[in-house]
Order: sequence, then structure tokens, then C-alpha cells
Amino acid sequence: MMKNQPLYHSVRSALLSLFLVAMSTLTSFSQNGLLAEYYDGQNFDRFVSSMYVDKIDDDWWGEPPVPGVDPQVCSIRWTGKLKPGKSAQYLFSARVDDGIRVWIDGELIINQWHLNDVGVFAGATTLVANQEYDLKVEYFNALNEGEVRLLWAMEKSKDEQSWYERLFGVTYNYEVISSNFFIRPEKPLPTMKEVLPPKKNKTSEASPTTERKTLIPQPVESKVDIIAQEPMTVERAEKYIPKNIEFVRAKAEILEVSNRELDIFAQFMLDHPDVTVLIEGHTDVVGNEEANLKLSKQRANKVARYLVKKGVSGLRIKTEGYGSSRPIKMPEEGGYYPPNRRVVFVLSGLGE
Repeated sequence: MMKNQPLYHSVRSALLSLFLVAMSTLTSFSQNGLLAEYYDGQNFDRFVSSMYVDKIDDDWWGEPPVPGVDPQVCSIRWTGKLKPGKSAQYLFSARVDDGIRVWIDGELIINQWHLNDVGVFAGATTLVANQEYDLKVEYFNALNEGEVRLLWAMEKSKDEQSWYERLFGVTYNYEVISSNFFIRPEKPLPTMKEVLPPKKNKTSEASPTTERKTLIPQPVESKVDIIAQEPMTVERAEKYIPKNIEFVRAKAEILEVSNRELDIFAQFMLDHPDVTVLIEGHTDVVGNEEANLKLSKQRANKVARYLVKKGVSGLRIKTEGYGSSRPIKMPEEGGYYPPNRRVVFVLSGLGE
């Protein structure tokens, strides 16, 4: 028994070493990714939850990115470290609907903090291989569908370029940054109590150094004396509802001729903060049904965004697209009936 003891210890030591290596590898793997914090409101107004994610690559329509978050009006903050595999100048790109900011080691390389219809924005910085850089990404969605993707591409050296690229210029192949290059913070997931600001003493003054973040300068909704007004009825509201919203043919681009009616309606919404609106998009019955449905949704969203830019809260606006499913009139086969192409405003919160 004593003769086998050294062998027993050597086997045990080998197994223990393998176990420690395996655990170290597992721990290292589990640390890849970023910490994501989810808030209601466009400007991180109310903390909802947090979780670790592999990458920044998400989109949604109606369904929230995480349970409990308002999918239409929300904000997200990702933090962690970025560790590139090669030394090079990196071109970062963000595909978003609506706004995004990206910091690397405190340097703001992408700053598009305003409404966008699936905009693509870029910024560049030089990174050193295997060096860890602090990364912070902030995003907000102000209306309806949301989309956010963080991508990058390396600038190629002349040796890495093909003859075609050297002749006609370098092309960059952007790809979503994978979890392999992210290192999540070591701190545990924050709780609601940790995220909420501490209660202030009523007698104390606010600290002058307190940072106040502002999303988009928007007009303050009109301070109308609602009590002194007559109740806003359907009949009275009818004159404020746009009747002729025109678009570029087959596109979701509002023609300038429609701006006056939309401006009048936006002011009406600002003057009556209890009123909400459902904006419906409709197309004619000709053409591809799927394309018509998509176009009707895009047009309804475009009108909604116009109102948000005028200061109307996105929480008071809903949109829906019906394509060619609800025509006013069925034209003769192969024919057109232009009134079928319309945007309808359905108001709620009015008096009798």
C-alpha cells in the first residue's frame, strides 16, 4: 500500500491541475460579454432590470427587449471592456433606431443622440492588440420599433489588401462585435436600490455638480388651463385632424405640402395632453401585399416621428399598418383608387 502512495499522489495532483485549468478556462469564458442595464424612458428615467449579454445586436417590434421594459420608449446602457486581437485602426459602426453614443476609454467616437430611422453611423480609433479598453454604449428608442447593433472593421495594411482593393481603394467588411472581444465588469448585477438615486433631504440644496442629462430639446407642452376650456369633443377635434398627408410615390417620405396640417395637429396634441392617437397607414389594393403592408407601417411611423420631433410624447402615440387589407373602395380589376392610400388618425381621450 505504501509503495503505491507516490503514484496515487501524482495522479491526484495531475487531476487537480486539470480541474483547475478547466475551471480557469470556464471562468474566463463566462466573463466574456457586457453588462446591459435597461430603463424605461428616453433618458434612463426608471431602472427596470440588468443582465449580461454576449454582444450588442438586437431589434424588436412590440415585444420588449427584456420583460418589464416599455418597448416603445426605453433606454439601455452597456458597460465592460473591449480587448482587440490585433493592433490597427478600427472603424466602429452603429446601426440604430433611434439614438446612440459610444465611448472607448472615455473618448466619444459616435454621438448620434437624436431620432433616426435606422441610421448607420461610424467613428474610428486606433487600438493595440490584447490591451483592455473601457467601453460604454448608450442607446434610446423613442417610438415603436427599436434596433441597435454595434459593428466594427479593421483598416487593412497594404500587405493584407488584395490587388483589387489596392487599385480601387480599401473596402471595409463590418461585422457585429462578438463576445470574444468583450470582458464584462466583475461587479455583480446592480439592483433597483443601487441604481435609484438616494433620497434628498428636503432642506438641502441640490448639488451644483449633479449631472443633468438631456435627450433632445423639446418644446414644453402648452400650459393650457384645461379646466377653463370647454371639453374637447370629437366634433371640435375634427378640424385639427390632418386630411391630406402626401408621400413620395412608393416611399415613406412625407412631402413638404403635408407639413402645415401636421404642424397644426402637433400643436393640438400639445394643447390637449390627455388625448392619445393611433396612426393607421393604408395603401391601395394594387401591388404586392407584403410590400404594401411594410410601406403602410413605415408611413405611419414616419408621421409619428414627425409629431415626436415637434414635442409630442411618443407615449401618447401608437401606430399600425394595414397595407391593402382595408380599402375604402375596391377598384375595378387592375385599377387604382387613390383615396385608398391614406393615413388615418384615431383619437382617444376626447369628451362626448
